[in-house]
Amino acid sequence: MITQIFKNLFRRKTRTLLTVSGIAVGVAMIVALGAMGEGLRTGYVSMFSGSGADLVMMQKGSYDITMSGVDEDIVSQVAAMPEVHSVNGLVVGNVTAPGAPYFFVFGYDPKGFSIQRFKLVEGQMLGAGRNTALARREILLGKQASEALKLRVGEILRLPGGGFRIVGIYATGSGFEDAAAVVSLADAQQLLLKHRQVGAIQIKLRDTQQIETVRAKLERLYTAHGHKLRF
Repeated sequence: MITQIFKNLFRRKTRTLLTVSGIAVGVAMIVALGAMGEGLRTGYVSMFSGSGADLVMMQKGSYDITMSGVDEDIVSQVAAMPEVHSVNGLVVGNVTAPGAPYFFVFGYDPKGFSIQRFKLVEGQMLGAGRNTALARREILLGKQASEALKLRVGEILRLPGGGFRIVGIYATGSGFEDAAAVVSLADAQQLLLKHRQVGAIQIKLRDTQQIETVRAKLERLYTAHGHKLRF
């Protein structure tokens, strides 16, 4: 039986070669997708663990933060809770950029605590040159992205939503973030078509010993009102 199998394989060399090639491509794609998924997971862990947040709220059942959609009104509602020190909404998604078909963009409140993890190596933060919290049409570029796109502070990065002036270059130590860019939350919502939505809500508490108490309180509050959220 084994001898017959090998004879058939070598008798039809073209078919055998095509079959082996197809299997090899399939295996390579599975490995590549696995590596990509692991890279995204590591990047998200780094992003959330380094943000200074004690709790994170996302849409329940969403595959990842890019697919999550939470009503922006919940940000102000959570911020009003006596146990909460501060709250930031966050939007993450990918767009096309010159020479980069999949370019990640993060949307943060320029005055929030979460954006502080992006350490500048050149330039200034969003909105630093003007008396505004919106910092519209300004962008921070990761160090790796700056090198790959060959763009520096003062130049314009063209994205599907128009041109953004690069005001700073940052480095976090995370390849996922350093190959991306940061814009104001309002710009990201427009760019990523997330009207009055955020992908995640990052919460900093007044007392970190109340994490589980606050988590339970939020679950009761928003489950009762029909919101599908996870923490």
